[in-house]
Amino acid sequence: MSVQTFQMLAQGSDEWFEARRGIVTASIIGQLISAGKRTAIDVDCPACSATAGNECMSARTNAPIKTKHPERAQAARDGSNELILEPARNDAARAIILRLAGERINGWTEETPMNAAMWRGVEDEPRARDLYNDRIAPVEEIGFMRRDDLGGPLGYSPDGLVGHDGLIEIKSRAPKSQIETILAGHPPIFNMPQLQCGLLVSGREWIDYISYAGGMHMWVHRVRPDQRWFDAIKATVRYAEAAIQETCRQYADLTEGLILTERITEEIEI
Repeated sequence: MSVQTFQMLAQGSDEWFEARRGIVTASIIGQLISAGKRTAIDVDCPACSATAGNECMSARTNAPIKTKHPERAQAARDGSNELILEPARNDAARAIILRLAGERINGWTEETPMNAAMWRGVEDEPRARDLYNDRIAPVEEIGFMRRDDLGGPLGYSPDGLVGHDGLIEIKSRAPKSQIETILAGHPPIFNMPQLQCGLLVSGREWIDYISYAGGMHMWVHRVRPDQRWFDAIKATVRYAEAAIQETCRQYADLTEGLILTERITEEIEI
């Protein structure tokens, strides 16, 4: 495993955006992975012997039927409850592929408007990191980490390194979400791709998920590598990289001979 570490990059700086430009990162990997429960179509049918992925067959006509046999639905319910993880092929994933291709083509990153929750996160992150550093373990800050040996580049911006083996990932939460997370006893499933991506990129043994809401108890939960997520992330990186390269190729072919415009940024006074 070969990891590039950008020690002195300040998160949010021009250099930080340049290091991340046009590549899949931990912050967006969850939008590129489909995580669903097993359904009847995902198992073999005990009634007609239709294999997973194929429609049930009528015993009378030996033709596909529109519904699933009840025995097949029961087999899915009785089987594993593990998530089925695979590259997403929906509109949200396609929009990300187009955005990353655009960053490679034009060489700049479109600014993301900040909302109230994002500003709260900017303010809460250093508070949570300082509290963890003072009360649990020393934290080292770095800017960015990157791997290029997974079939495509994959990046991660740690909220902090802990010793030689650990990481931290800080989430600023509204009170309602903080209570839900603590009662559940585990991080929300939508945060798991980012956590596992951080472990995969860094090669570290654990990551402490820190759920922080000012005025409430800080909740820390240790997450360790999960090979199912690693496999899904690797497959997604390969799929995304191929899609980005193909998009760039098609764009180059279709714009050959067209007029290239100049990008002009101006401050607008209101």
